[in-house]
Amino acid sequence: MYNLIVDSGNTTIKMFLFVDGEIAQKMVCDELPELLPTLKANVSLDKIDRCIVSSVSISQSEIAEVLRPFFPVLEFSPRLNLPIIIKYGTPETLGSDRVAAVVGAVSRYPDRNVLVIDSGTAI
Repeated sequence: MYNLIVDSGNTTIKMFLFVDGEIAQKMVCDELPELLPTLKANVSLDKIDRCIVSSVSISQSEIAEVLRPFFPVLEFSPRLNLPIIIKYGTPETLGSDRVAAVVGAVSRYPDRNVLVIDSGTAI
């Protein structure tokens, strides 16, 4: 199974290709117009089974629109069925990068207390 994760932060767009649950390739570009050429230069698009997109800068819908002709794309959101309970007063204003980091930690360390520190470009 080939899964693609696209994470658009404040400075770069990172793409991670997972093959059978393991990171097989990491790709980086600076702007949305570079996304598809960068991806095509590194992987055959017909191998990708599905994709999830998270963004704190570019509209997730814009990114998904570029990729949807090639494979199914899910836009990450706190409204998805997640393995966490979000008690934040306004979850729609909580950065998807922060939610994804917590989901990743909980998935990686189930049934344990975890502390997630997400500083992004602030570091």
